[in-house]
Amino acid sequence: MSQQKSTVTEAQSTTKASSTTEHPMTDKVQETLHNSVDALAEKAAATETSLKQSAKDGSENLSLKQQELLSKWDKSSVKSYAVKNPVATAGLAFAAGMLVTALFNKK
Repeated sequence: MSQQKSTVTEAQSTTKASSTTEHPMTDKVQETLHNSVDALAEKAAATETSLKQSAKDGSENLSLKQQELLSKWDKSSVKSYAVKNPVATAGLAFAAGMLVTALFNKK
């Protein structure tokens, strides 16, 4: 395996040596492009890391808010009334829906 790496490295260095003398402009452009791509890759990696962290923080924040709201709902008097009087709650919801519909249909 190390012999194959050595052969590949020798071939690359031979290619670089011959291409440096034969195509100096092409080699310079190639080097510049490689540097640009490397810089772009570093910036993209930093941006990806930042986006992942933001998404994780947002998810944790949303989870905490959800737990807080569920806790408040469990303690609320509205839930208590709805559980004790389901038919009356359905009647109130129906009446509220009819009222809202009547208000929006008047033009």
